[in-house]
Amino acid sequence: PMAVTRGGGLAMRWSLCMLAAASVWDASSSSAGERIVGGYCTSGSNGNNCNLTGLVAAADAVNAFSVTSYHLNASGLVSTCNANYTACGWDGDVEAFSSDVQGASDGALTAIPLVFNNAGHMVSYFRTMAAEGNQQQVVDYLVAAAAEYGFEALSIDLEPSCWGGNASACEFPTSDDVAALHAFIDLLADGLHGAGRRLSVAA
Repeated sequence: PMAVTRGGGLAMRWSLCMLAAASVWDASSSSAGERIVGGYCTSGSNGNNCNLTGLVAAADAVNAFSVTSYHLNASGLVSTCNANYTACGWDGDVEAFSSDVQGASDGALTAIPLVFNNAGHMVSYFRTMAAEGNQQQVVDYLVAAAAEYGFEALSIDLEPSCWGGNASACEFPTSDDVAALHAFIDLLADGLHGAGRRLSVAA
């Protein structure tokens, strides 16, 4: 499930999943009975999952979609997904794709681009961001992108995954990492809310 924030509070809960198995969650009373169906897609480089025509055709069943669009990098900054990063490989302009889907659906579909890192490096990349003091720079980048492409919300999914052969090859989050993540989420939420946008956080 995802928790979507509006104005600093939890406004609704929805499921981020494949389009074929999208789920509906009742919104809280604070969102006036609004309901969101969320659909998630990735691997745009091979066209198997993210397809403009397919998304628009699903607009009667899905009113929000999330494309893997941004990722933390080794410098502790955020990059836009492209064909050079296989974890979220994308041929072309992923931001323009999400914007184009919104336009082609005449507003029936809301893009909620995904900011992620689950490629086995999340802990080290996040620690670099914190050590270098890059948090505000990352927030400014994402808020500016949301404004430029007309995104109503962003979703963040920073998974401390490990693809090592055994546990000793992995870096695991500490309590300090958790505190730093909470502070970063608050900073990003404040930045987006200040620009009239929202943040969802993978739970």
